[in-house]
Amino acid sequence: MVTSQNCLNLIVTSYFLEIEWLYTRIMRDYLIEDFTSIINDCKISLNNLNDVIMYHISMLVSDTQLHALKDRKSKGDKFISNIYRTKIDH
Repeated sequence: MVTSQNCLNLIVTSYFLEIEWLYTRIMRDYLIEDFTSIINDCKISLNNLNDVIMYHISMLVSDTQLHALKDRKSKGDKFISNIYRTKIDH
């Protein structure tokens, strides 16, 4: 079962295992639907998400969702700036 606590782990795992249908479904139906709370509640650093996952997230999330994110710099996390950079680069 996909939850907000395991959503990011399942995305990374399904991408790594090349299970495209699962990756797409979790990304679309879980992460993007509840993006702000999933990211704001995440306790781990998101600096190491790979470039492809970052690209997909950047293309799917809205500016409104990004503006609602809490600052993660206290954890040394550059997730928000990395998402913006990816949006601009592509």
